[in-house]
Amino acid sequence: MDNRGFTIIELIVVVAIIAVLAAIVLVSVTSYINKGKDSSIKANISSIATNAIVYFDSNLATLGTFTNFCNNKYVLTPKQAIVNAGSNADEFRCYDSASTWCVCATLIGGSDDTFCADYTGYKKQTSGGFCSSRCHDDATKYCTDS
Repeated sequence: MDNRGFTIIELIVVVAIIAVLAAIVLVSVTSYINKGKDSSIKANISSIATNAIVYFDSNLATLGTFTNFCNNKYVLTPKQAIVNAGSNADEFRCYDSASTWCVCATLIGGSDDTFCADYTGYKKQTSGGFCSSRCHDDATKYCTDS
């Protein structure tokens, strides 16, 4: 009798090994995807910081302030890209006043990591705080490290 097939035990072992390898690869790929999304969020916030200069320069003659900076295309377009990257729209903060502004978004990779930028040139990722505590809607309107 010629037995050229595999036993059920051999097939189960092969499937189990493939499943373990697939799980390892999936965890690694998910981590890299989240790091890519975080990079996208940081780049868009940096873009907002650059756009602030363009906004102020183009509105200097008429407004002379950063007032309504958070409600224009210079912020809303990057904000949409940040939300599309997976950051929670409720954890995106932008505040402006006559002479100041700050913007903050929650990152994907860490459970409480945020990236904040403001009118002073500050751009930094911080752990252990949320945008509501880092980018204040008060008279200062700048980023804090807590």
